[in-house]
Amino acid sequence: MSSRIALFIIAALALACARSLPANAGTLAPAKPSDVVIAGGDSTSDACGNLATLHQILAFRNLSNGTAGPFVIPPKQVFVLTSFDWSISQGAANRLAGVALSIVNGSGVIGVNASAGSAITDASGNASGTVSVAAGVIVKSGALLCASGIGNPVPTFGVTVHGFLTKDK
Repeated sequence: MSSRIALFIIAALALACARSLPANAGTLAPAKPSDVVIAGGDSTSDACGNLATLHQILAFRNLSNGTAGPFVIPPKQVFVLTSFDWSISQGAANRLAGVALSIVNGSGVIGVNASAGSAITDASGNASGTVSVAAGVIVKSGALLCASGIGNPVPTFGVTVHGFLTKDK
């Protein structure tokens, strides 16, 4: 057999094997800088549904020009939550307290508890922390991301979420 035929057979086999291998998914990351989102909550909102505790809808986004704008997940996109910072004040001293995030559908029904962070408060009733969401939590367009205070009594709280927008595939 000539060397040309042998090279052709080897090349054809390599191509056939390469086509039969499963394709790996690409890294889930923002496509452009404007896809990065830092968002926060507003005052108590009934849009978060029938949550039993103090809650906020995460409705405002920090814009690149230093101002704030509405945080809305565009159609055909999702928000990937990667982490959030939380702080509480005016809670009971030396007690467990924190913040939980939930995904709420357009009808105000809690679909899933996304993540939570908690700590023991100091003598003044304050605590804070950062929660990393390694696998990411997906929030689809039309859904709301809501934050709820955890504690007895429910403390005053603040939350800032970090993530990015990407195509819904």
